[in-house]
Amino acid sequence: MKTLRQVQAWARKHDYLLSGYRKGTWHLNGIASIDDNGDAYCCAMPEFGYFEADWPYRLEEITQEQWEMLLTFYIRTSKHPFFRTTTTARKQYKHVNAALQSLGFMKEHTVRSKHGGHYQVYMWFHPKV
Repeated sequence: MKTLRQVQAWARKHDYLLSGYRKGTWHLNGIASIDDNGDAYCCAMPEFGYFEADWPYRLEEITQEQWEMLLTFYIRTSKHPFFRTTTTARKQYKHVNAALQSLGFMKEHTVRSKHGGHYQVYMWFHPKV
């Protein structure tokens, strides 16, 4: 995983702006964002997610490298002792899932969705290093 300085240099090189924690959201220059929301039932179990593409982009158009940089920026600037998130096996999450795996997140569980069971949901975990 890159250092915070390396991520910031990458952003400058590509003319991107990384911004963090404005009302719990980390942004990559109007392209993508992730939210840092605490678990609804336990404040000791922080979660992040809601991987979102900003208009006019679609989730599948954001590259694995862009997700890796945004996620690295989030991990390096967050004060959480570990990270937990969920994604789906749907094709639009291909780059998100690849970025999580590339950054050392471990896929802890795979379960069927509660929305008709038409797709799988992955639960990812990463201890802060």
